[in-house]
Amino acid sequence: MYIHPEVPVIGPLFHQELDLEQSIMRMAMKEAEAADMWNSERLYNPDDPFYRDFASLAVESCTFYQCQKCLNPYFGGMIDCR
Repeated sequence: MYIHPEVPVIGPLFHQELDLEQSIMRMAMKEAEAADMWNSERLYNPDDPFYRDFASLAVESCTFYQCQKCLNPYFGGMIDCR
């Protein structure tokens, strides 16, 4: 891999952010599946922004927080704005 000498190496920072994002995505999908969100009308309505996009619906439906001790994310509950 070629790294231009004038460009700062920020790859490790992006790697950490990507790992965090992927971790949250996995946890969100697990929690959404446990909440039986596969049966959500939003996934089957062509006019809904979450049409056929379970992963996005899962992430938007869950809250996550960062542990102050270990700095890992944890599930904080489902968002229910009804």
